[in-house]
Amino acid sequence: MAGGHCPGDSAESEPGDGTATVTTTVEDTAPAAPVAALLVVTSGTPDTIDGLAGAVAIEVPPVTVTVYSDEALTQELGSVTAAPDGSFTAIGISTDTNAEVWVTATDAADNESPATSKLNDILGPSAITSIVGLLIKMVTIP
Repeated sequence: MAGGHCPGDSAESEPGDGTATVTTTVEDTAPAAPVAALLVVTSGTPDTIDGLAGAVAIEVPPVTVTVYSDEALTQELGSVTAAPDGSFTAIGISTDTNAEVWVTATDAADNESPATSKLNDILGPSAITSIVGLLIKMVTIP
């Protein structure tokens, strides 16, 4: 930047020698991994979109929360920018197809946190109730 310095830069020079030393600080620290206890999966009835919402730690906003369907983090399901307090609105994660998802936080310098996994009940409450009911009938048949 002509006539000034960028944030994080420093300049030193010896009087009259015509040289300057510039030091640039690069932000390369990834955010902390999302905490599983702060992530909430909402599982609907079969054939409805399940969602994931919650909160992540934010040292320097903005932070983007991304949900993946695979542990290799190659199949993104969705992302959202977290609020300054770390909370984020629901991200659609599937219609009963992803039993487990992985969540990361990425800061403005594009540093991505380690992933945290979260389970998703893809059967839904009505399917579980039906299975339990069927098992009870099978046990009580004379």
